[in-house]
Amino acid sequence: MNRLRMLSLASIAALAAACGGSSEDPPPAACTYAYTAWGTCQPTGTQTRTVTSATPDGCTGTPALSQACQPAVTIDFKAVVGDQAFDCTNLAGYAVGTGTIPLKPRDFRFYVSNLRLVTAAGAEASVTLDTTVWQNFGVALLDFENATGACLVGSAETNTAVTGTAPVGTYVGLRFDLGVPAASNHFDYQSPSMLPPLNNSAMAWSWTTGFKFTKIEVNIQRAAPPAAPFTFNFHLGSSGCGLTTPGDYSTAVCTKLNTPAVDLAAFDPATQAVAFDLAALLAGMNLDSADGGGAPGCMSGETDPECWPTFPHLGLTVNGLPADPQQSVFRAVAK
Repeated sequence: MNRLRMLSLASIAALAAACGGSSEDPPPAACTYAYTAWGTCQPTGTQTRTVTSATPDGCTGTPALSQACQPAVTIDFKAVVGDQAFDCTNLAGYAVGTGTIPLKPRDFRFYVSNLRLVTAAGAEASVTLDTTVWQNFGVALLDFENATGACLVGSAETNTAVTGTAPVGTYVGLRFDLGVPAASNHFDYQSPSMLPPLNNSAMAWSWTTGFKFTKIEVNIQRAAPPAAPFTFNFHLGSSGCGLTTPGDYSTAVCTKLNTPAVDLAAFDPATQAVAFDLAALLAGMNLDSADGGGAPGCMSGETDPECWPTFPHLGLTVNGLPADPQQSVFRAVAK
């Protein structure tokens, strides 16, 4: 025993190693971390979180406290009539076109899709839409009627912005399509499993087996007789549509898609909104006179006289008439 006491620490360590033991403590265990939820994605494209616990006691490791993300983006829209806001309570109406009878508001809704922010070099960055009651399937429904005043055909709920995320970048413009993409345009809106905004019966268009891309309606109080007061409709949608297999919406085919492409070369979502101008859409029309034929207003038919002056303003051809060189219905305005 006395000899063992005289051994040095080095000798004891050597004896322990020879017997399969060790004089050192075992290495600490790797940590298992619990975290807070990720924070808001910053404009730099990163988001952070903090550690709430690390187990077991005395563990070691490197927690994951940051990650890449796409910042949120909001694109505001406005419905206007010239330099005035579309207002359901404006019972005096709006002076539009070359006629003298004011147009009174009734409805103003439209779908947008395929939104992209654009850099100065022309590169596009897709906006990934949030999923909400107003947005799904890559489509957003903008709704400016609120069931007040003369707008008695809709609902009180409104939606005036598109929300989503986009890659970090410096953007100077915006591009989007007016309407529902062909791949989604023929969903069965009556299906119990269909989700908003493509289960909206007011925006469904049974005779085209698709959706109304825009549903704009105004009342015109003409003197009667000979021309009775009536509602002027501008319902934009695909035309020449039919089902290859009756009852099967997935087999729908249309000869004309009618989804205008909008390109705003100068647009800043932080300070500007996108205005849909009804006065620009109806520019040059005289709505004092009786409807020229077909359904009241424009129902997207090639032979509908009220579509001939409106479609070109959206950059669409109609009945052999060329589109305007540049659409004039949408423009960037201050928020």
